[in-house]
Amino acid sequence: MRLKKLLAEVKNAKVYNLENLDIRGISTDSRQLGEGEIFIALFGHSYDGHKFINDAINNGAAGVVADIVSAPELSRTFPDIVIIGVRDTLQAFIAIARRFYQDKIKGLKLIAVTGTNGKTTVTYLIQSILEAAGFKTGIIGTIGYSFPGHSEVSHNTTPGLNEVYKLFLKMRRAGVDFCIMEVSSHALEQDRVGGLNFKRAVFTNISRDHLDYHKNFANYFDAKAKLFTGLKKDFAKAIINSDDPYGRKLLKISKVDKLTYGILSPADIKAKDVRLSAKKTGFLIEKGNRTFAINSRLLGLHNIYNILAAAALTLSLGIDLRYIIKGVSRLENVAGRLELAGKKGKAQIYIDYAHTPGALKALLEFFSSLKKLVHKKRIILVFGCGGERDKIKRPQMGKIASIFADITVLTSDNPRSEDPGDIIEDIKKGRRKGARFIAIEDRFKAIEKAIKEADDDDIVLIAGKGHERQQIFKDRIEEFNDSCAVRQILNDL
Repeated sequence: MRLKKLLAEVKNAKVYNLENLDIRGISTDSRQLGEGEIFIALFGHSYDGHKFINDAINNGAAGVVADIVSAPELSRTFPDIVIIGVRDTLQAFIAIARRFYQDKIKGLKLIAVTGTNGKTTVTYLIQSILEAAGFKTGIIGTIGYSFPGHSEVSHNTTPGLNEVYKLFLKMRRAGVDFCIMEVSSHALEQDRVGGLNFKRAVFTNISRDHLDYHKNFANYFDAKAKLFTGLKKDFAKAIINSDDPYGRKLLKISKVDKLTYGILSPADIKAKDVRLSAKKTGFLIEKGNRTFAINSRLLGLHNIYNILAAAALTLSLGIDLRYIIKGVSRLENVAGRLELAGKKGKAQIYIDYAHTPGALKALLEFFSSLKKLVHKKRIILVFGCGGERDKIKRPQMGKIASIFADITVLTSDNPRSEDPGDIIEDIKKGRRKGARFIAIEDRFKAIEKAIKEADDDDIVLIAGKGHERQQIFKDRIEEFNDSCAVRQILNDL
């Protein structure tokens, strides 16, 4: 694309050493920049892209977008390179990326899912329903980035904007109709989805998480709300959980058409006659005068909300009921989400990604009710809290564990630069009197202890890491996966 066309939507750009070059691509990473691409120097959360301009030019950059203050000096230092000075390199990047990619990805419909818990499961439910209806889909999320013929492990729930566009481009070439994205609060705060036109946006729920980054709950909610206040009127629709108080706040501030779902409060799409068991979930979905039965192998009340979100979304797209029923029923599980990882005799061992107070409480409440249904005696819980993250939630999760679990084994969960023992002590501060807590820093040994402790009448629940395949320490990163650990321990036993 010619430089003049590429800069058409960039406000107040000052161009030096002007040549109407043909730009082959865009990059914000000097290490990954290709010959003939334009380098955009962003101010990141912990870095300044202007420090890498020399590297970008050495790697073949055709031009550089820089801060308007730096641009004149850069134009003199590099007289053979086009320098574009702008007041805000991030907003310039959003405008340039939109201009460069919009025609190339035309026809790809974008669906966003945000919330504290449930994002991953909702995206996979939507995918299952759309594929049952005959559409090709792609997913960008916590577990990975995938579309027909391609699958890779994710590094961020929502990658950087340029990487997102490149994934869209690959999806379109593969004939994908819908891309379903998990959109994190970090991504919204950092404008990693800036300029994207989402056809639908789903809100699942909001509870305490990421306050180490957002500083307070109001900022956290405001970040999530950006997705809905930024939707394009007469193009997009918002799908919102009306049982969540922050969902009701979104209903007031979002200006697009909305469709609500819930169980307790008034909603466009409701669940009734709920039947929970150890093997399946059944309920009726009610929409206006229509009622249809849902049967799913996804367990727990929280998954009813996830199914409602996916059903509401696909109904809003005009998907036939029979495909919704089929799509929900054939999704057996989502990796690391209430996944049955094995059995020791009759004792069942589950792993789940629950790493927030809200998610852990919902999970343990389900297992607490399940004990009565399947005549289990004890819940043995293994969990920890991440290092360099919100410390206030640690005693909160300790308190929740002490209420619902009969035995809690406290362990490491990506301690990063913190001492794992200090994190465990923080969790212990929330323990209720009489609760049985065991501290084992080594996560493998903690899981082993829980499994060895379990009798036939017990449930073992390993929470926090779910699908993750690494354990992050101060000085190293180790390969580690809860499901693999369970299999190895059971095999050794």
